[in-house]
Amino acid sequence: METVPKPMMHLLFHSPSLKTLLITGSLVLPALCGCTGPGKSDQDSNSRETTGAESANRKEPTGQTGSQQADSPGGLQQMTAKNLIDAHIEATGGAATIKKIRSYRRSSSVRTTAPTGNSSGTIVEAYDLAGDQGRVDLTVVGFEESKGWQKQKGWRKNTFQPLRDSNDIELSLDKIAMPISILFSIKEIFGNAAFKPPSPGEFNGKECHKVNIVNNPMEVFLNSRTKLIEGIFIPGFLRISFSEYTEKEGVQIPYQSRVEVLTSKSSFSSRLEKIEFNLKLDGARFSKP
Repeated sequence: METVPKPMMHLLFHSPSLKTLLITGSLVLPALCGCTGPGKSDQDSNSRETTGAESANRKEPTGQTGSQQADSPGGLQQMTAKNLIDAHIEATGGAATIKKIRSYRRSSSVRTTAPTGNSSGTIVEAYDLAGDQGRVDLTVVGFEESKGWQKQKGWRKNTFQPLRDSNDIELSLDKIAMPISILFSIKEIFGNAAFKPPSPGEFNGKECHKVNIVNNPMEVFLNSRTKLIEGIFIPGFLRISFSEYTEKEGVQIPYQSRVEVLTSKSSFSSRLEKIEFNLKLDGARFSKP
């Protein structure tokens, strides 16, 4: 019998350690929450080099080093950040097609695992990309949470906490799931200068290009063959996997995802059941109740 995963839910959605690490990045989260950041530039990021000390202290999630894949047929060492990000955007559906998506709603089945117990349920997400509004409703055995936002004002409530305003960090984290491609969104705001030179990597046993963001700990792994996002890794804290990509309305959407919170040995797996694009969403649904 499934147990009530109260500690699990708080670790997944309210982890102070994870928030502290993410908020130190001055690029990705401010970009998603509408704050200012480095000036946009089309200058190639190959002039930004990782120091030897940084490379020595950085480990791949699977233990595979870049030198072991240097001569791979994927040409991992030859691609510039600009070429790689452009290839990823094209593989996702192309900039023009991505920009046509003004809103979407998706429903997924979810399963959580944690030392305190497992649970299952559903999650429904609605995003108005054009209006910078969103809402997420999670329901699992023994726990419910709703949260929403309109631009820079957000709110949240769950089984164990009454309705309240979201703080800046929570709002930034809530918006991570909004973009069709997080790399596309970063490039649109900051240009190619936002990315360090790509390096070889491996994620879930697959050969990848590893993309590092300037001034942010997040690592994004692009499958070297498909150029789609294989996973996202925040060293010591979070690992997100994406799989089963399917074309919908001209863009590639992952139907399976898994979030692992490394500090708590907890996970959150979701299976996309339904997705709808360019809906007319009722703005009242995003407002604070």
